[in-house]
Amino acid sequence: MARIPEDVQVEVLEDSCMGIGDCRRLMPKVFVEGEEHLSVVAATGEEDFDVEELVEVAYTCPNSAIAVRRDGQNLLS
Repeated sequence: MARIPEDVQVEVLEDSCMGIGDCRRLMPKVFVEGEEHLSVVAATGEEDFDVEELVEVAYTCPNSAIAVRRDGQNLLS
């Protein structure tokens, strides 16, 4: 699993996620399959990840179901 920096908040918006799984394929250490095949953010782990890569993956979500914020500011705008 990946370690999420303290100043970064990542959320999968459950009402918007369709479970397509692109995020899980592109960043399997950050996103995992949860209930009903929807994506969820994995528990934090030992290894840091690239926040810019995370933002790119969030943009690939067809339903814009991934929210990424740094210190409360939306990084996807």
